[in-house]
Amino acid sequence: MPVLNIPLNDVPDEILPLEEGDYSFVILEAPEIKRAKSDKGDNLVVKVVVDAGEGKKRTITDSIYLPTEFGQVAVRRLIKSCGLEPTNNFNTADLVGQSGKAHITIRAFQPSEGAELVKMNQVKTYLF
Repeated sequence: MPVLNIPLNDVPDEILPLEEGDYSFVILEAPEIKRAKSDKGDNLVVKVVVDAGEGKKRTITDSIYLPTEFGQVAVRRLIKSCGLEPTNNFNTADLVGQSGKAHITIRAFQPSEGAELVKMNQVKTYLF
């Protein structure tokens, strides 16, 4: 039977979200296009690795709903934040290795009825 050699008595029960603010990020893998849960369109799923300070990093997944004008503006802002030029037929692989800046907020939600409120970070907008 395996034994974990981790000081679990010193490990917190949760990792608190970053404070709301502007953070630098880098994209380490190509964003993917995935079908939205509503099955009415696609999301561009972007994983941004945020510099949380003190040498710490935090990965935040941003799902941008592509069929809406809000989603299309978010994609344009993402590309511009990375210092690239938004063009028709933009190849998302071009975002790999790019860095930018985003305004990060805290989102609270209840995963199921009666469950404890969960707080997590989300990208509010990309900055340029």
